[in-house]
Amino acid sequence: MRLFTTGDAGKSGGRAILLAPLLLAVAACGDTTSQWAENNVEAQAREDNRRYEAQGNPRFADPDKAGVVQRFEADFARFGRSASRVASGARDRECRIDDPRRAYRLTTGEGLEEKRARMARYDITHAVDPDSIRIRMVSGRCDMLEGSGDVEFVADMRAVERYGTGGAAFLNLRTSVYRVRGTIRDAGRAGSFRTIEILEKIRMDPDENGDFQVTRHDWEHLNRINEAPVATYTYAAFGPDGVTGTKLEFVRHPETNQYTTTVEEPRPDGTRQVTSYNGTELRREHGLKNGLMHGWQRIHSYEEGGYTVPDMLICYQNGKEVKSTRCPST
Repeated sequence: MRLFTTGDAGKSGGRAILLAPLLLAVAACGDTTSQWAENNVEAQAREDNRRYEAQGNPRFADPDKAGVVQRFEADFARFGRSASRVASGARDRECRIDDPRRAYRLTTGEGLEEKRARMARYDITHAVDPDSIRIRMVSGRCDMLEGSGDVEFVADMRAVERYGTGGAAFLNLRTSVYRVRGTIRDAGRAGSFRTIEILEKIRMDPDENGDFQVTRHDWEHLNRINEAPVATYTYAAFGPDGVTGTKLEFVRHPETNQYTTTVEEPRPDGTRQVTSYNGTELRREHGLKNGLMHGWQRIHSYEEGGYTVPDMLICYQNGKEVKSTRCPST
């Protein structure tokens, strides 16, 4: 049984988390057997978590990538997954930015319309509350966001994402705290940036009347997974058209065994190559075209949840999985 986390699936194709097929039997079992099954799943998850945590991060021969890994390790030791630590040092005064779309791009490094279109290709509707975007400076001045200068700021943001349609649909209410550091030029990102996001989600599923209600499980293990914050640390350089050069992203969500490092690099044809690791284990490789998965995705075999995920090749064309023996990448 493959379950997908409800994060930004379009950024790197999502992260498929293998849960033991035993989960399929949990709901159908009697109380005693169900408790035994739940305990075994939790024990296996703790064992996997210890393995990934002990591995640490990939060690790259390339000095630039190795340097980013070291920066992340120092940053994570300081901020971790704590929204309050990420927001520490922010001034009380809020910077006024009249256009919420520009505030969104300054905060995330991506245009709101681009994000919506990209997520829609994965059947996810992404809606940001424009009134929730609140930017406060840590260093630099508010007027630098309208012009140029070296800045560090904290931003708060709320959004709603809808997954699927009809009775299978569910919502994620997302609350994010960002810490952004880099150089602004001509009111946009220019050069190297570090972006930290601490995301907390509330999942809502439809009840028998079709009204969305906050999801609570009888199994507290699942509640802990849903309620734990997700930390994403991104290191990338920006030009007028967005990310340039190599981008590294680190995701931490131990409750789902995410110790992910994703490396995104430009190709000569204008597409990008993505390589992902969990701990130090190579997990997947695929291409991106206009921000969408494109070409072959290679999933490398790995052990998790007491089971083996086999090697897989899956063809994507402009963000959609297709059945094909030929899979163009340009």
